[in-house]
Amino acid sequence: MSLEQLKSMSQAGQWAEIREHAPTVIAAAELADDRAYVHGVLSMAYARTAQGAADWRLSLEHARACRDTAEPGTYMQVFGFKQVACIAADMGRHREISANAAAFLREEPKHERATRFKPWVIRALSHAAYQRRDYLQAAALRRQVLGLFQDADNGPEITRTRLNLAWAYARAGRPVLARQHLPETVQADMEHLRYGALAAVLAAEGRWSEALDAGRASLRGGRAYFDFADAAETALILAQCAHRLGLREAAFAFIREAATFAARQDRKALVLLALTLGREGGVFLDAAASPRGSGGYHPGSPRYLSGVA
Repeated sequence: MSLEQLKSMSQAGQWAEIREHAPTVIAAAELADDRAYVHGVLSMAYARTAQGAADWRLSLEHARACRDTAEPGTYMQVFGFKQVACIAADMGRHREISANAAAFLREEPKHERATRFKPWVIRALSHAAYQRRDYLQAAALRRQVLGLFQDADNGPEITRTRLNLAWAYARAGRPVLARQHLPETVQADMEHLRYGALAAVLAAEGRWSEALDAGRASLRGGRAYFDFADAAETALILAQCAHRLGLREAAFAFIREAATFAARQDRKALVLLALTLGREGGVFLDAAASPRGSGGYHPGSPRYLSGVA
């Protein structure tokens, strides 16, 4: 595959085809003058087509390669910072998010082409704050993201960001603010995300049975490869609600389900937390259900214990 062919395929958004030809893409990287560009495109291809933990790890490796092989101060290095921050957010690696997002924001003003990525990088930072359980800081960052997407008139991302805000305020114990940001209606492919956020809000209001109904509706919905962290956090919310209602076996089942969902998005911290909760009898369910991230647990501390939202 030539470099020109790769550029043409990436401009056409043919990510699955690029991933299918990964060996020849990697060979092109060795021959190309702009190896960072090739690694960057392959990183995007893996991120867009990821279906499991192994793909997430490989995507992150390519994003790091994009960043590390680029000439300092170039657009491709800035692109690499963005890629690493956003992929790390989907994997719940809050320290890596923070370092790369800070580097991106420092260099972004020098590269006009990079400006369009800014809301996603700030969103990644909000996931890092959520993972640290600094929910109000996460909300403040998500308000910035909301403003940027509103300026760009990006309807789907406005909706997703409002859902992120509802999660952050719910976990901060501010259900009134959470409800102010919870959309009344969303497009069909985000309905499961709205039910998850609604479950978090209802749980924050102490309406455990209603939260269980909403959360179960969320987990029945179909999910994109980057939304399993959201499912994991929703399952932990359901475990908390079941625990409050005295449904011990159901609580353990939701914890196991959370671990399964987290593993789909390579959320090691969340998997370990969920398994620990299961072993220890759910003693820490209330604390556990406070994490978080669409695709993160954007969690890190116990992506999305997430922040996912």
